[in-house]
Amino acid sequence: MSVKLVLLSAVSAALYLALAVVSLMPAEARPSSRWLAGTPFTASLEFWVIWGMLAITYMWALKLAVALGSRKSRASVVFVVGAAVLFRGLLLWLGSGFDGASREAFLHASSPLEAFGRDFLSDLTTRRLVAVGFDLAAVVIAPALLRGCGVPAILVMVHAWNPLAVVESAGYGRLEIGALFFLLWSLERAHKGHRWVASVAYGLCLSGPLLLAAAVPVMARVLRAHVVVSLAIGLAAWRYGASAASFVSRIGWPPADSVGGSLSPIGSVLAGLLVTRSAWLVTLAMLGLWCLIAVYRAALLPSDANARHPRETLVLVGSFLFVAPSVLPWAFLVLAYLGAHSGNRGWVLFTLTAPVGYAAMASGGWGWNFWSGFAQYFAPYAALVFWWLGSPPSRRTTAG
Repeated sequence: MSVKLVLLSAVSAALYLALAVVSLMPAEARPSSRWLAGTPFTASLEFWVIWGMLAITYMWALKLAVALGSRKSRASVVFVVGAAVLFRGLLLWLGSGFDGASREAFLHASSPLEAFGRDFLSDLTTRRLVAVGFDLAAVVIAPALLRGCGVPAILVMVHAWNPLAVVESAGYGRLEIGALFFLLWSLERAHKGHRWVASVAYGLCLSGPLLLAAAVPVMARVLRAHVVVSLAIGLAAWRYGASAASFVSRIGWPPADSVGGSLSPIGSVLAGLLVTRSAWLVTLAMLGLWCLIAVYRAALLPSDANARHPRETLVLVGSFLFVAPSVLPWAFLVLAYLGAHSGNRGWVLFTLTAPVGYAAMASGGWGWNFWSGFAQYFAPYAALVFWWLGSPPSRRTTAG
């Protein structure tokens, strides 16, 4: 057991404790209220100081985990999982002051899973418990999938200690985490050759936000004919909670805003200068281009290349987030769940800058503008390209 690992876990636990305590403070009681009166918690100086320290500690721990990966220490993996339970438990036990309200966005909300939560899990504490349960279940099954793909099991830390995963599960109680669990479980079962179970699990995943349907091209290669079972379960689930509202309106079309979006808003601006000012036409064009690339990549993926399936799922869903017109912070969790399967560390940075979206969406927060987008996306995009270009041509697929 590494002493440094123990110390980093203690520092992280202290920071989560501080985050929980500060979240419960009234806005006027925070020290920064003298300069920033009435600022929402996620846009406050206290939040960003603690978040920055959590991000630094997390990246330091990941660097250590990579160094420890060659030792194959089961004790270290157990310790990482145990620390993940501690981090989430601190936010649950202290009663987080995070706002559990959901926000509508294109392909993010109005899913059967969200409707189920609205009908049966209206209490925020219950939602947080369920979200943490799904999140920790994903942490527990992840080492088996990592080992099967030839990745050191200790890199479960990419998800287990990710600050966004801790805050979204134990703080906000996002039930969408359940869909992410089923996605990971589906990949794990398929890797073991249990395609029937994997197809049911992916079908349950499709009962969540439709942005996770971006994995369908890869899952069709993974599950083969069994993908029909997944699609049938997903379609049946979308009958739940259906109202007079049309399916198009339920998925949030047309997009109401571009909060959290990156390439799509930029494309709309450029197209407005040269081609068309219709933002939805640009969005459709970018989504269509993504579909062509996704189908092409999936067609080249051998169905028996089990070690590549989680990484290709990461690439497809991650790239879909780039072209989506709006992206809520929790959506970046899929990059934390599957980030260990890629040699490119740039993916993880998207989860650490995602809280810019919190501040932009909060009433009285910063608002979404050019500088918000720059702060959220410049460093992750730069890192993503840097690591990809720094890989030898023969290894760029793995680095992706």
